[in-house]
Amino acid sequence: GHDGSVLAVAWSPDGSKLASGGLDTTVKVWDAVGGACLLTLTGHSGRVCGVAWSPDGAMLVSGGWDGGLRLWNVEAGETPSRCLTNMKGHTAPVKSVAWSPDSQMVMSAGWDGSIRLWDSRSGGSVAVLKEHSENVRHVSWSPDGRRVASCSWRGCVQVWDAEPAARDAGGGAGHTALVRTLAWAPDGKLLASGAWDCTVRVWNPSSGGCLMAIEAHKDYIAHMSWSPDSSQLATASWDGDVRLWRPRSSTECVGALEGHMGAVAAVQWSGDGRRLASGSWDHSLRVWELVEL
Repeated sequence: GHDGSVLAVAWSPDGSKLASGGLDTTVKVWDAVGGACLLTLTGHSGRVCGVAWSPDGAMLVSGGWDGGLRLWNVEAGETPSRCLTNMKGHTAPVKSVAWSPDSQMVMSAGWDGSIRLWDSRSGGSVAVLKEHSENVRHVSWSPDGRRVASCSWRGCVQVWDAEPAARDAGGGAGHTALVRTLAWAPDGKLLASGAWDCTVRVWNPSSGGCLMAIEAHKDYIAHMSWSPDSSQLATASWDGDVRLWRPRSSTECVGALEGHMGAVAAVQWSGDGRRLASGSWDHSLRVWELVEL
């Protein structure tokens, strides 16, 4: 496994593989069934904070502490681990990466206060958003590709028009501490945010209104992921737990996945909704089989 904490996880679209990014500066690709490590991708000079599969499953993007993004060819073939391009532009660590739904663009969030959009074919910069006054912690693309959401150190969630990626379409305040993570529901109707105030907030991304606030964990919330049917939300926390919620109807926790021996840095639902993957500062990557809740 990783020689250090696991900071990011991502399922391949077909659910057969997992990618992880670690404190050891590597990206690893795993067999999601057998658990074998299939690839180790090297090139970053600092910890890898974000990984994401392209929706078509052909490529993987990673972002790291070195301020760079790397695009990897992970299809089967003679050079499955080849780095296709190294995208440079951020002047500080990259904390989050996300693909557009059509696989044509990559979005990145940097501690330099900028959000950048990149052409996934050429690696060239498409647009730069510099409206955040402090470091940007997370970015998320709407399922229809028309909007992007971002969160920053000052506790604010913002929603942007992705075309031409230059207009603030709304936002919401409400968290009382740094907002660490965002997740857009797959149906596009809700946006969830998690913060260092230990709460989850659920927003109407069109109006910017807060629909629900959940006292979710005993420590910082690090990451979150919606189930494919948009009915459940999984949250990962520094308290070592992954918790499950049905935020459309209740603020009550409907399940807790306990077993990590350290802070949980990342969580993602598989495409079939039957499994969750989580990565932790205890150096482990876990896959959880879910039962009907």
